[in-house]
Amino acid sequence: MIIGRAKTNKLTILLLWELKYNIMNFKKYILMIFFSQLITTSFSQTNEVDSLFHEINKAKKICPQPCSNDSNIAILYLKIGDYFEIENPDTALFFYKQALGISKSIGNKKYEAKSLLYIGYVIENNGDYLQPLNYYYTAIKILIQLSDTKDLAACYNSIGNCFYGQGNFQKAIENMLKALNYYEEMHKNASNPIEIYDSQRGICASLSNIGCVHIEMGNYKSALEYHYKALKIYFEISKSKIEKEKTFGKGGISKCYNNIGNVYDYQGKFKLALEYYKKSLKIKKELNDIRGICLSYNNIGNIYGQIGEYAQAIETYQNSLKKYIELDDKSGLALVNGNISTLYIILADSMAFSKSAKDNYINKAISFGLESYNIANKINAVSQINESASQLKTAYKKIGNLDKAIEFSEIYIATKDSMFQEEKTKAIAEMETKYQSEKQQLQIDNYQKTNLLNLSKIKQQRILLLSFVIGFITILIFSFWLIKLYKAKKKANEILHIQNIEIKQQKEEISAQRDEIEAQRDIVTQQKDKLEEIHETLTSSIRYAQQIQDAALPTHEQLKEILNDYFILYKPRDIVSGDFYWATQITTMGHAPLLIVAVADCTGHGVPGAFMSMLGISILNEIVRKEEITNAADVLNHLRENIITALKQKNAIYSDNKVKDGMDISLCVLDTETLKLQFSGANNPLYIVSGSQSAVCSMQSAVDNEMHELPTATSSCQLFELKGDKMPIAVYLHMEPFTLQEIQLQKGDLLYLFSDGFADQFGGPDNKKFRYKALKELLVNSSNKSFKKQKEILESTFENWKGNNMQVDDITVLGIKI
Repeated sequence: MIIGRAKTNKLTILLLWELKYNIMNFKKYILMIFFSQLITTSFSQTNEVDSLFHEINKAKKICPQPCSNDSNIAILYLKIGDYFEIENPDTALFFYKQALGISKSIGNKKYEAKSLLYIGYVIENNGDYLQPLNYYYTAIKILIQLSDTKDLAACYNSIGNCFYGQGNFQKAIENMLKALNYYEEMHKNASNPIEIYDSQRGICASLSNIGCVHIEMGNYKSALEYHYKALKIYFEISKSKIEKEKTFGKGGISKCYNNIGNVYDYQGKFKLALEYYKKSLKIKKELNDIRGICLSYNNIGNIYGQIGEYAQAIETYQNSLKKYIELDDKSGLALVNGNISTLYIILADSMAFSKSAKDNYINKAISFGLESYNIANKINAVSQINESASQLKTAYKKIGNLDKAIEFSEIYIATKDSMFQEEKTKAIAEMETKYQSEKQQLQIDNYQKTNLLNLSKIKQQRILLLSFVIGFITILIFSFWLIKLYKAKKKANEILHIQNIEIKQQKEEISAQRDEIEAQRDIVTQQKDKLEEIHETLTSSIRYAQQIQDAALPTHEQLKEILNDYFILYKPRDIVSGDFYWATQITTMGHAPLLIVAVADCTGHGVPGAFMSMLGISILNEIVRKEEITNAADVLNHLRENIITALKQKNAIYSDNKVKDGMDISLCVLDTETLKLQFSGANNPLYIVSGSQSAVCSMQSAVDNEMHELPTATSSCQLFELKGDKMPIAVYLHMEPFTLQEIQLQKGDLLYLFSDGFADQFGGPDNKKFRYKALKELLVNSSNKSFKKQKEILESTFENWKGNNMQVDDITVLGIKI
């Protein structure tokens, strides 16, 4: 779901754009458009902008130096920026900043706040959810002084949407609730119909926004409560005698129906979802909302596709397609053509009973898929290009056109890489391996499908033959009965003799066909045995690789000698792991022994991740044990340089070299006599759990990190988090030296180093991530127990949380007691 802002007649309005489905997996994306606060009316013609510039020149002639009249110039700049905001946001941003400068120079706080608010809107609409917060918070300080409730509500709502864009749903809801409170306060103090109407619109918008966030969080019950509250108010507005308010109310009802349908669709209650989508469509038709009609048709088509009513789904998509053609909406045309293409692929798999029918469906899927792909290319819609390429890859694969399937597989992979280039867990080596295996799989599938097609043909021929025999016998019996009435017994006997001969011949044919079927079955069995043999060979190789990887990791005896009191929870997702732990003790540098410990999470998992872990262990041994580098930050800097060199990543950001594999790591260096700890991290943090009297508590102000105090069964403990630098051990767009953090520990303090596998595991009653907050609470609550018991608690908690879900990533948690 993407949150953005739209303006209608420059008033405070919420537009909830209906869901766009990807029918391939029937996953929808909610487009929720939030508030904007503007003070002018719509400017639709170029001459209106010219008139505004004319007014600005006139005002400057009257007052060439800064004066009170400059507030009018600030208003004019805001109006010009408002005109350009949708079509040319960069131009709008320029004029909003002009208005901000003038407002500051003359001390006009009202328009200074509005300028800040509008600048935030433009930046936020460009997809930046961090920078606008500075503008919004600055505006809030001014608006609180001015007691401007209306703009305060809009500001908090925008902050909520920024946090939503960052994935921080809790803060998003907190700020949206603040906006809701301000609008309810406006409604309570409203003294005229206009103020009542504005406050009602704001309340509806906030309720719907909060409901949409709850959908994303999986809180469907709460989402329905908020959407029904908004629906109730929209019904009140729709009863207004003022046509504009009445139309707005109906539009809001339609959008609420759509959002309620979304919730039921997510819950799998398709009948209820279809009912509400149809209600929404009916109102859109009354309002002649062409774009809304298109999106409703698309939603309804998706539901029909999910419940298997494919004919109605195609008919509904065709209706949507016609409307998008009227609008000349390229994005909508690409989306619906892609949906129809996917539907024909499903029909080919589930509804085609003959090769000709299946080929017909696949050809239609290719036709619509190509139309979607070509339109998406014209408008550079990378997401839709990716979906269309996936559809065409599947369709060409099904008809055995390997060249085309591979061509669109490459496009699919390239666009997916473009869409998710900042996700470091997507290993390039794994993608290349997948491409090669997919190419080979296409060839294998083609061979197997040829055999299956032959079997299918034989089966169909047998059915046709049996049907023919049954029909022929029926006809003969009926004919015999007629002939018996008009001809002699001798003629009837001759017919029966001929019938017996034909039946004998047919039995011989059936016997021959049975033999052919058995021969084909034997071939398939041989192929199955061969594939199982290949699988066993690969599995044996990987298990041998596991032995090599285990040999590279520190043994229990080595860790016991170095760390004394510790535990290690190490759970690879596959046979081999992309996580590794490493520890050593340096005593050869003329000072107290230094304990050096690290936990790393390499890019990917399985075999690719294992290769990276072996490389990381080897380089760490070289840096620390041979070169005797013991400064934590220097170790990571040298590790990054060696990784970049080993993987040939130099200048990778500015070239076609796409090898950006690496690792996230936490590394500690502890002076075993003074207990002074050095820490440096690449994306990964270090947790320190200490009693309330520990020196760690007193060091909170010395390090810019977080302290969490949580009660345990026996005492009050504190968890101190040392955060790592936000960059990996790999080539990166902004590579700075890693930060060295130092802290004084005390006896009894507990150190925890870990990868992200535990916190990212999906499970629980709502099938959500475990998250770091829960991990912190778990560590603090179990900190008074032995490490053996802590490990048991972690393991049982993980298994209970995971339930029947698959493990999503490798898991490593290392606990050390000082």
